[in-house]
Amino acid sequence: MTDFHADRPDKLRDLTRWNRAGLSRFEYVDGDASVWLEELRIALLGHYMRGAPAETRMPEAWRDAFLRDPVDWPDAMAAKAQVVWQRLAPELPPVQDTRGRRNTRLLEQYDTQTEDYAWEIMRAFARASHVLLGTLDAYTNEGYLRTATQWDNLRRLASMVNYQPTPPASATSTVALQLKQGSGLVEIAPGLAMKYTPAEGGAPLIFETHEKIAAHPDLSAARTEDWNVNAERLSFASGKVKDAGQNPQGMRRAETPEPAPRAITWHCPQKQTLAPGDLVVVSDGALGHASVIAKVAQNEVEETARVVLTDVPSGDFTHHSTRLWRQPLDVRVALPETKPSKSILKTDASSYLAGDLVRVTFGRETDTFEVLEASGDELVVDADLAAYADVQITPMVAYSATKGDYIADEAITTMYFKMRSGIRAVDARDRRSVPYAKSNQFVPDETPRDAKGYVIDKTMRPTKVAVKPAKPEVLPETQKKLGAKTVSFAGKPPKGLAEGDWFAVRDLTNNSLSALQVAAMRVGSDAYHLVLSRELTAAPEESEFHGPLQAALPALNHDRNPEAALQGGQVTLEAIAPEASQLVKPGRKMIITRTRADRSESLLVTVAEVISRAASKLEMVIDPIDAARGWAKGDTTFQLNAVEISHGETKGAKLLGSGDGERSRQSFTFAIKNVSLVPSAVSETGVVPALDVVVDDTLWRYRDYIDASAEGTRAWSTTLQDDGTLVVHFRRRLVTGQNNIRILRHRVGAGVIGSNIPAFSFEKPLKKDRFVEAIVQPFPTAGGADREPVSKLRVSAPARLSANGRAVSLQDFEGLAVRHASVLQAHAEERPAPGATRMVQLTLAPVGGGAITQTLENDLRAAILGKAVPGTSLFFKPYETLPLNIGVRVRADLTVHDRSELKAAAEEKLTQTFSIEARRFGQTTYVSEVLAALETVAGIETALTTRFDLGDAYDLLKPKPAHFTRPWPRNVATRDGAVAAIYATDHQIAFLPPGDATRIAVVVEDIR
Repeated sequence: MTDFHADRPDKLRDLTRWNRAGLSRFEYVDGDASVWLEELRIALLGHYMRGAPAETRMPEAWRDAFLRDPVDWPDAMAAKAQVVWQRLAPELPPVQDTRGRRNTRLLEQYDTQTEDYAWEIMRAFARASHVLLGTLDAYTNEGYLRTATQWDNLRRLASMVNYQPTPPASATSTVALQLKQGSGLVEIAPGLAMKYTPAEGGAPLIFETHEKIAAHPDLSAARTEDWNVNAERLSFASGKVKDAGQNPQGMRRAETPEPAPRAITWHCPQKQTLAPGDLVVVSDGALGHASVIAKVAQNEVEETARVVLTDVPSGDFTHHSTRLWRQPLDVRVALPETKPSKSILKTDASSYLAGDLVRVTFGRETDTFEVLEASGDELVVDADLAAYADVQITPMVAYSATKGDYIADEAITTMYFKMRSGIRAVDARDRRSVPYAKSNQFVPDETPRDAKGYVIDKTMRPTKVAVKPAKPEVLPETQKKLGAKTVSFAGKPPKGLAEGDWFAVRDLTNNSLSALQVAAMRVGSDAYHLVLSRELTAAPEESEFHGPLQAALPALNHDRNPEAALQGGQVTLEAIAPEASQLVKPGRKMIITRTRADRSESLLVTVAEVISRAASKLEMVIDPIDAARGWAKGDTTFQLNAVEISHGETKGAKLLGSGDGERSRQSFTFAIKNVSLVPSAVSETGVVPALDVVVDDTLWRYRDYIDASAEGTRAWSTTLQDDGTLVVHFRRRLVTGQNNIRILRHRVGAGVIGSNIPAFSFEKPLKKDRFVEAIVQPFPTAGGADREPVSKLRVSAPARLSANGRAVSLQDFEGLAVRHASVLQAHAEERPAPGATRMVQLTLAPVGGGAITQTLENDLRAAILGKAVPGTSLFFKPYETLPLNIGVRVRADLTVHDRSELKAAAEEKLTQTFSIEARRFGQTTYVSEVLAALETVAGIETALTTRFDLGDAYDLLKPKPAHFTRPWPRNVATRDGAVAAIYATDHQIAFLPPGDATRIAVVVEDIR
């Protein structure tokens, strides 16, 4: 039991009975000979109580029985009457026991000599137990481990208590293999190599896959079903409304205000530009809306454009199917609409224009008609003249209006106008009916379609013409199906015009816009004809066609499905071939990657269950089920060709020696340094040598050297030598033979140097591979470690002996975790859990200060839980870094010492003192430690601390900001307005991050 000391918030007040803070050694034995004698007495008491109830025969009934309230005392008199061996009978104390009186009674009991041989044997056994446990306690507090300085001496001392130092470890990571398309189902053998060359220089580091994997191109970067379909609606309205304005009388309009348009972001390549006033069509393929750009803001770097239209499109437009069509190829006006009653007149005259009026005499009738089309020697008029053999036409003279006045000669009595209802004649009588009209002025009572009036020129003679049959309807079946008519244009169509193209059509009569799509088309020798998706709002010749629109801009995130990729850990992948689907089985590793515009993040998960493999789809459940929660389908990629890699390069076979059947435990020195050690759950240290050992061509397996159960089995073990080489020990007799002990394959490459290689450093195999096209490495390498240093060995060897290979106390959990080669420090704490479940949380600091890998978690969980009480749950938490910043000014006699050498020595000393290897979880960092470290540097006379904090991002003189996301210390002590001490929490380590020289600033001054 512990609590915080009121005067020292960085210190815990230890309230436990034993091992109080400040003791020079840790007491592992909670008792002595008198205690063990009492335990033996109450244990035997139950065996000698004849006929007593079972509950009164248990040791718990009598242990510390008389420390309780007298009403709860057991019946000592009844027990004394029932016990056969009276020496064991309990004595009823006169008053309630205290701890002092109880201890006195136990000592008197132990010191009393009797004639009872059985009792004396018990007393001797208690004394022997005391000596044995005291000896074990002495071993666990072995003083030589504290004083030895040479690594090999410590190794020899540790071996006396069956402890082997943790060997080096090779850094690992998990990568995804991208297979070449068309390669099909393949098996990638172990040893696929990749290389990393450090940016700061040095020898390249080789990593290899150390397990085979069956792979398929469909599993390289699988996607979820409908991952590129964003079915969300585009919201063109901002929620605000347009001001309805005022009517001419100054009153507010009664109509409901229209919704105000909002900006929509579209993908817009750099070469394309948008400008206010551009005609555009918003279309989802079938539905279209024509509008004008009101505002636009382009971002050339991101290739996007935020566009506000003049109005809000009606209808449901989704992100995936909607496009913004712009950039018309041409602007044209259509030929007049084809009518069923029209006639084609062939004449020699070529001075007629479309829109002119002519007098036509047919049979005994004469009427005025409009020229619909004029091309060469053919005229098209709005009259069915096919039944007449004798047809004559006479041109009419046009008068233009000036300010709406039509002035003609006095002799003119009638003028013809093109009205919307047809051609209408205004004669002199109509003119006289207008009081203010001049004598030669014609005033129509409605607005003509154009600014011309036509009169009959009696001097012009009629011309005889031939009547050709009317033009047939263009694409009649399509017209009938769509309910729309053909629109014709003169000349050749714009290049690339095709069905499905969009036109923005402006009604010239009222300036309204509509979006029309080409449903069908036919190209003639001198014209082309289009069937549009719906009717025009005006006549073709009064409509302005902008199109076809060429540039189709998709909406931002149109191909990003925002729905969650996983629901309760379940996901459905598409486009997975049956042979690829069969490879995915429970236990297969998988990398899930979420890619966004600004960052990418990945998770390593495992396939927990395959639900179905039907119709090129793969439905499965991942473990953990809460992984990638909230990740969108459009952002998430599933890479199922995942394989673990480790630091090391494969080498060839080596001869180890010859077997001798007369020797019981033969061993050989494998004189190769820096042998790779890869993760494995079969080893207590979490790593095994990357060796394939064969005896007479039979492959033997690895077992830990300290594993006593391996004796007599077909196994081999290794111990680490001081020079970095390995000694291979065989756990049973070898068959006698000549050079029959060989290493078939081994790998070289280990140490902390392989850790912290940045993500995405490996891109391609070291050598060209016929199947593997690329490598995706989303995680940095981690887990590399040098052999166990002297400082760690002094602590871990006694801790392992005290735990005896079990995980009971929190210190046991920490010791087992630190036993792993890749773990530098561990902090265990118990969390509340429902029921009888025990929940232990381990905060880990890997060697080199790297990240906790999924492989490390899996290995530690399996190793520790196998030694813990059943029902224990184990969780891992990454440690938090408090990055120190230290600035000092030192003085020295520079006539004797070199300035640069002193500066380098001071920096090295500070780096060692405040390295992660030298600091502990929750350890308080004092500014005085800086001065104490510099005092040990030869040549430095005085030192002054100029900076002691956690960097520019931290203002430790103020409380933690509300939205600060980095780790914040538990407390800070200040003196004279400067930081004097930084108190870390139990999950934090305050240290100087390795490789960051900017965090130490040493200024050397001359003391003179």
